[in-house]
Amino acid sequence: LSKLHSLDPISVYPRIAMEVLAERKESAAVPDLIKFTRSWNPDLRYQAIRALGNIGDLRAVEPLVKTLQEKKNDLFYRGALYSLAQLHYEPIRPLVLEMSKRPDGTNNGAVPLLGLIGNREDLLMLEDMRKGIHTKDPAVRRIINGSIDDAVEAIKIREGIK
Repeated sequence: LSKLHSLDPISVYPRIAMEVLAERKESAAVPDLIKFTRSWNPDLRYQAIRALGNIGDLRAVEPLVKTLQEKKNDLFYRGALYSLAQLHYEPIRPLVLEMSKRPDGTNNGAVPLLGLIGNREDLLMLEDMRKGIHTKDPAVRRIINGSIDDAVEAIKIREGIK
C-alpha cells in the first residue's frame, strides 16, 4: 500500500487496493491507510477513511476522531462517523442521536449509524422516525422503511431481543 503514494493520483488502482484491503480486513495496512486520511486527493482520503472502519482495527480511532473535529457534515466527516460506528466507538453516540432527531433524520445517515451503535433505547426512536417519513413516493418510503427495519434488526440481534 505504501507504493500507492507514487501512483498517478487519477489512477483507479489505489482505490481498488484500498477496497480489497478493507474487504480482507488487512490490519497490516492500517498505518498506511491512516496516512491516506490526510491525503490531498479527496477520493483516496475518503476511501481510506471508509477502509479503516471496514477493517475494524482500533488504531484507526484517533485519526478518525481528528477527521470528525475538522468540519461537520462534509463527506469526510460522514465517512469518519460511519467508520467509528463500525468500530463501535461509543463516544459518537450523542452525535448520532442528534442527527436522528433532525427533520432529515431518515435520510442524513442516522438510521444505519443507529443500526451499528444503537441500543434497545433507540428502538422507539427508530419507530418514531418511521412515522415521520414525509415523502409520498412509495419507492422512497420502501427504501427508508427497509433501512429502518435493518437498523431495528441489528439492534435486536446485538441486544439479544427476540
